[in-house]
Amino acid sequence: MADVETSIGMPVFNGENFLAPAIESILDQTYGAFELVISDNASTDGTRDICESFARQDRRVQYFRNDRNLGADPNYNAVFRKSRGRFFKWAAHDDLLAPTFLERCVAALKGDPDSVLVQSLVYQIDEAGHVIGEYDSALEGVSSFQASERFGAAILTPHWCTEIFGLIRRDALARTSLHGGYHHSDRALLAELALLGRFVQIREPLFLNREHASRYVRAARGPDRIRWHDTSRTKRVEFAIWKLLGEYRRMISRYVDDPVERRKCRAQLRRWYFRNWNGVRMITEPAAEIWPGLGDVLSRLRRRRPDATNGRDAGPAVRADWSA
Repeated sequence: MADVETSIGMPVFNGENFLAPAIESILDQTYGAFELVISDNASTDGTRDICESFARQDRRVQYFRNDRNLGADPNYNAVFRKSRGRFFKWAAHDDLLAPTFLERCVAALKGDPDSVLVQSLVYQIDEAGHVIGEYDSALEGVSSFQASERFGAAILTPHWCTEIFGLIRRDALARTSLHGGYHHSDRALLAELALLGRFVQIREPLFLNREHASRYVRAARGPDRIRWHDTSRTKRVEFAIWKLLGEYRRMISRYVDDPVERRKCRAQLRRWYFRNWNGVRMITEPAAEIWPGLGDVLSRLRRRRPDATNGRDAGPAVRADWSA
């Protein structure tokens, strides 16, 4: 496949419920110069059969299977390392793409040499594929030409990290730490990319993010969450917000050489303590080891805040029909 310009990496574990439609939405793209690299984390359901069937039918599909479940983050990193395109996108087994997603994103990256990532607005869909909402991350600041402004937007704006499923320049992503094997590592990765270049947003919902009961954010808690990220980790305690803070500090020192910009980035980080209850969470994470229910109480309080997310209600559920 010498004509590969773009790679899509799909890590999957026991994804038979939504896998086939996700792959079909990728193969139906109007842009064709891509490869789809699937890495199966030793699934025990029908995932293997589905993937092998698509690989037999379409030469753009490459299927790999791990001997054991490595955890989500090593598998996410594996599909990137197995890919070859100058542009790269992660794809979840339960999401969908509009047919023009890749075409529009590739054009956006080519048209803006200072950009490192492009993502569209997002439709939220239910298990049946009906649109139930529209989401705008509101990360306008990451389009700035100033690194400190991009970094501030990435860490201070409450958002759902859907940009992690955008199209990314390979050379920029290769400079990062990739997924770090801990809760919030996707948030750290986006901040790292923001220090490297601008984000571009297509003001149309071309990415469909599926909402369902078995999503990681609902299924994994405590030690289960730690092992979901990386099965090699044996710790039963993780202070994720402290880890995130350490990563933010590290990336400022690593990427920002200009003394003035570095001071501005550190000023943004000081503001971070007072946003999204971060300072409180730094106290409650250790306290939750004594009182395990404390974390759930704080999460419920945060969800009640009107600025907890920037999702917008799209009204009555409608079917997303990209053939119309």
